Amino acid sequence: MFRVFILDDEATAISLLRHKLTRNFPEEIEIVGTSDNPLDALQTIPEIRPNLLFVDIDMPHLTGLEFIEKLDYAEADIIFATAHKEFAIDALRKSAFDYLVKPIDEDDLKMCIERLIEKRKKLKKESAEIDVESLVKLLKGNVSLSQKLKISTSDGILLIPIDDIIRIEASGSYSTILLLDKKKITASKNLSDLEHHLEHYPQFLRIHKSNIININYLERYIRGDGGTAILKDGAEIEVARRRKDEFLERTGIK
Repeated sequence: MFRVFILDDEATAISLLRHKLTRNFPEEIEIVGTSDNPLDALQTIPEIRPNLLFVDIDMPHLTGLEFIEKLDYAEADIIFATAHKEFAIDALRKSAFDYLVKPIDEDDLKMCIERLIEKRKKLKKESAEIDVESLVKLLKGNVSLSQKLKISTSDGILLIPIDDIIRIEASGSYSTILLLDKKKITASKNLSDLEHHLEHYPQFLRIHKSNIININYLERYIRGDGGTAILKDGAEIEVARRRKDEFLERTGIK
């Protein structure tokens, strides 16, 4: 089920998109919220937790691209709507799933949603493919079960040693867990869910709407507005301004 939030400064555009979505995908779509004000939506979206956002690009106060930069919520796929095709490349660079040109053609909308359905099916399948050899190795290891992150799959439970996790990235309604051995595991849980599971492990810290890091693998901090954390695997992760103080305190840099 897609829990949809629509952001567009034109009430008519919101109404038309709502109608097209519910008419073509009555079983798959639930409209959980709409807004014609991006500043209001910055507050509303984290509260109602949609997993799919339709965002107009050309809006007053904030453009759709600026809105996504400021939004402290990463558990949703994003589909931009724009009347200007030249915005398409910038939109996709903001990690959007797709974009639609206004006025939105109904067939284009249907194909877009169908692509998203296929994407989620693929991610679900990948998250269910357990590496049996790695699992046996983990089970035979010396790390206790309480020191492992448990990821549910359709076949059972994948156990990941906590100390093997360098960082976790948001990927819409899913998350990607990056390990010391450079393996990547797709988890069918959003970043907030995994943050909750890791709350008893002080080495894990959410430093951005899209990233949780293991501060034991922090190798360098570059000062800036929020700053940048550089990890053992070479990843350069932006530290959100509102999380900077906690980051500096937890890492002992402050």
